[in-house]
Amino acid sequence: MLFHRQLETFLSNGTKHLQILVPLIRRLSPGFLAVMEFRSEMDVHIAMKVLSASALNERTKASGNLGATRDLPD
Repeated sequence: MLFHRQLETFLSNGTKHLQILVPLIRRLSPGFLAVMEFRSEMDVHIAMKVLSASALNERTKASGNLGATRDLPD
């Protein structure tokens, strides 16, 4: 019963809802269309930035230009 009340409270409180657009879901999980669990609008924004950076990296690799890399210490 407690879960039911919590769910009902969550569903009726629009301030805790996030809108995730279908094109973003398709880009994050093209094979399965799985929805990531975002906790805030900032999480959604970060995911979009990561996607745009990785798309830029793929375009630069394809054109033979410089790409972004990250070196990790051994």
